[in-house]
Amino acid sequence: MVESIKTYKLGLFGHPVAHSQSPKIHAGFAKQFGIQLDYQLIDATDSELPKKFKDWITRY
Repeated sequence: MVESIKTYKLGLFGHPVAHSQSPKIHAGFAKQFGIQLDYQLIDATDSELPKKFKDWITRY
């Protein structure tokens, strides 16, 4: 039997987000617990947020 590996897809939306330490924190947590993680920073202003969120969520 082949074991399925689930990848959790998470994102941090905001403006600005480039300075966020969140990806490093989540990567450390995922590694510690053996979790596959796709963590993205999505820079979105208030006016961009609805479209960027919809675009991101429909990809997954």
